[in-house]
This record gives sequence, structure tokens and C-alpha cells, in this order.
Amino acid sequence: MGMSVTIPASVERVADSRPLKPSSLSTLFPSPSTFELPLPSSIRREMIGFFSVEELLALEEADASWRHTLRDAGYWTTFSLRHDTDTLKNDALLRRVALAHGADVKRLEVVNCAFSSQVAEEVGACFSRLEALVVSGCKMLTDDAFTALVSASQQSLTEIRAVKCPLLTDAALSSVAAFQAQSIERVDFSHCRLLSTAGIAALAGSCQKLREISLKGCPQANDAAVVAIATSCATNLRELCVGGGGNVGDSALQALAANCRELEALDIARSNPFGNGRGGVSDLALLGFVAKCGGDLQRLVLRGQGQLSLAVLASVSAHCPKLQSLDIGGCRQIIQDPVALCAELQRMALLEQLSVSFARGLSDQHISSIATQCPQLKRFDVDGSPVAVVSIQSAEKAFDNIFAITVLPFPSFSELQMLHLKAGLRTKLFTATSVSSSTRLMVAIHEKLALSTSERAQQLNVQMDSQLLTHAHALSVLRTNFPSLSADECEMLLDWFGSISSLARATAADILDVTVLSAASAHAIEEFFRSEYALE
Repeated sequence: MGMSVTIPASVERVADSRPLKPSSLSTLFPSPSTFELPLPSSIRREMIGFFSVEELLALEEADASWRHTLRDAGYWTTFSLRHDTDTLKNDALLRRVALAHGADVKRLEVVNCAFSSQVAEEVGACFSRLEALVVSGCKMLTDDAFTALVSASQQSLTEIRAVKCPLLTDAALSSVAAFQAQSIERVDFSHCRLLSTAGIAALAGSCQKLREISLKGCPQANDAAVVAIATSCATNLRELCVGGGGNVGDSALQALAANCRELEALDIARSNPFGNGRGGVSDLALLGFVAKCGGDLQRLVLRGQGQLSLAVLASVSAHCPKLQSLDIGGCRQIIQDPVALCAELQRMALLEQLSVSFARGLSDQHISSIATQCPQLKRFDVDGSPVAVVSIQSAEKAFDNIFAITVLPFPSFSELQMLHLKAGLRTKLFTATSVSSSTRLMVAIHEKLALSTSERAQQLNVQMDSQLLTHAHALSVLRTNFPSLSADECEMLLDWFGSISSLARATAADILDVTVLSAASAHAIEEFFRSEYALE
């Protein structure tokens, strides 16, 4: 009896490098009576990754099996458009996805893309089950288009990010309050400069479940706005970022101290990062805030707060045991005493990221002391400061991997290169043409380091396997350490796992899947190797 097996298009391309012809569709997409061999989900997902969104939409139209594959893989739960300035192309794609799968999309991301607001208004209602909406960098996004997207999925959105959308006004905030007040938890309208204090206060008053609010670079995110946020969101608030916007002062910190005791992140950086000029917060207000809200605080940004003294840092180290990131750039009085500064930083056991940027006159002694006396630091930002060779050398002694990224044009770049060569520094020097490209470069560097670590771990495993002794010796090791196991059971373990090193990496569940050992024996083996052969 004959049987036909359907080979998906991508598999047939691998088996036969000749391009597919339209006439071959009948063989790829058989009639319902044809027997189809299902592919494992892992293979389906790998195949999906080779196609663009346009190609997947075309495959769906041609073959129902592809529709089932994409549905089972949950492909359409997230739809993302990024960094594409072709308006016509984006309009067509957004319309096709909205009409075909709008109800399936739970996370919609349109980042730094050009598309017409008219299309967003037309198809916004199709996205009726959104849980997250990201429209950052869409410079032509209007209030009406934003409202069309927000209003489609009433009371289901938990996250909205609309960073650098210069046309959005208070009407956009009103739409969030009107349609998502019961569900929204995270909003980011940073650098939307048309938002008013009244609009921000109205949003906070209606959406009292907000946990994370970011309004960086918004001129009207001032004291009154922060007071309204603190009063309305109260104990729900976990993160507030209003840095670089309005002049946040003491009344804002007092309101936060009175209402937001579980705050985990606060950014009150000033728009002038060098700490010059009037305004800002005082020691007294920040001391009161830290004393009441410091218990859960993990990130604190004070950049440009030139009025603060070193007494503030002493209070932070005493009341913020969970602090992981601290930005005191431009806080001249805090960083002017390197000995006292290092003493306070050493008390912050969990501190991993520190920034002292924009500190004019920062000496080599400051940087050297911090780098050598604070080994818990994983990231130390000193950009904007005259860092000399001795400072870089001190950093090289304290950290395994040091990278320097210069954003061009840089007036003294040639001198920097010569200094790098003459001093014999091992710091890797990179160049970038913009801040965005430098960001992508940093991500690439981190990914490469992670890959290198993974490769070293694999090499270690191979080395462990290659250094094993004879089968008889491995068997005697098992018999000696696990006297409750019989000789046959030890043989069975070596037959299944091949070596002691492979067995050491297996979990109790892995052992139970392939052997007939009891659960107690499997857990005893896992516990033994976990304690004896744990790798740091």
C-alpha cells in the first residue's frame, strides 16, 4: 500500500537546491486525503525563523498547514516592526497583519518606524487583545492614531511605551486613562515634550495601579506632577523616572517618602548634568526619602544634583542595602573627597553599577581609588572626565574586560590612539559614529563575551570527558560512592550516560527518565555530584 509524505517548502529547498516553481505547489500542499508527516515543534520553529513576515503571510494564504504551524507556535502573539523608514511598505504590512491576525497579537512593537497615522486609525480596532503596546520613536504618530490602538483592547493593556513621540499631547494620556485605567501597570512617555503637568496628574489619578512610570525629558514632569503620582499610585509604585525634565525639588521627595515606601528605582537627574545652577533637591529632603524608602531601593539616579553633600551618600549606604546602581555624576560635593567616597561605596555590598560622569576636575586618584577598592563593581562610568593612563591601568587591574568606545567626531582621537599605543594598555578601543551605533556596539560586545564564556564551559566539559580513566575505574568510583547501588545498576548508569562527567551533569529527572532506579537513588546521585563537582 503506497503512502505519500508531504515535505514543507523550506525542507524541500534543502533537499533540492533548485528554486521552487509555481507548478510544484500541488506537491507541497496536498489534498486533505494525503497523509502528512507532522514535524516536531522544535523543527517548525527553526523553519519559521528563516522567513520574513511577508513570506509567512503568503505561506498562510497558500497552505492551511502553515496556518496551523504558526498558530501552534504562537508566532502572531508578538508582532514587531523596527527601524524601517519605508512608509508604504510599513503601511501595507501593518494592514495585512491587523486584518489577518490582529486579534492574536498580544504585544505590538513599532519602533523607529515611519507609517501613516491614517492606517493606524483604520486598523487599530483589529488589535483587540493587546497586552503591551510599544510605539517608541514614531515621530509622526498622532493622538488619534495612538487612541485607535489603545482603545481597541479595553482594560487589557499592562504596558505602554511611547518614547520620543513628539506629536503626542495630553489627549494621548486621556485615552490611556479612559480605556486602560483598570489594567495598565507600566507607562513610558519619555521625551514627549507636549505633555502637561495637569495631563500627567490626571493619568496618575485615573490609573492607580501604575507600578512603573517614566517621564524622562518631559519639561512638565515637575514637583506638582510627582506629588500627584505619589499620592495617587502610593504603595503600588515601584519605579519612577523623571530625570532630565522639570525641576524636581524637595516637595516631590517628601511626597514620595510619605506614600511610596516600596519604591525600587528613582531617577531625578537634572537636565544640566554638571550640577550647575539653582534648584534641585537638598540634603534634608533626600535624607528623609532614603530613611523611609531605602529598604527596597535598587537604582538611584542623582546626576546633576549639585547641592547634595557626602552626608547623603553615607545615608544611602546605611539605608539602601539592596542598591545595585548609583549615578552621582555632576554631584561635585559628593565626589570631592575620594577617601570618604570609597569608604561609603565599600559599604554598598550589592552595588554593581556606578557613574561619576560629568564631574569636572575629577582626578586620577578618585578613579584609581574607586576601581581598586570597590571590587563589587561590574560597570564604572567615567565618561566626560579627563581620565589619564594611570586611571585606566588601575581599572585594568580591577576588571577582566575593559572596553572604550569613542563617539566620533572626537577632537583628540589621534592623541588618544597614540596614548593607547605608547602606554601599552590592554583596553580595547572602539569607535562609533553615533550614540545609537555605540549602543549596538556595546550589546554586540556583551553578546560576544557571553558566547566566549559558553564556549569555555563546553571546552571544560569536553576536557572532563577526555580525561576519564578506564571503564573499570569509573565503575569502581560509582560502587565506592554509592554502596546502595548494585553492580548492575552502576553498569546501567555508565551505559546510559557514558562517563562520570556526563552523569555529574544529569539531574534526578534525567536519571529517572532513562533508568529504573528509585527516586531516592536518583536524588541522592544528583545531590552528591552537585555538592562535590559544583563549578564556579
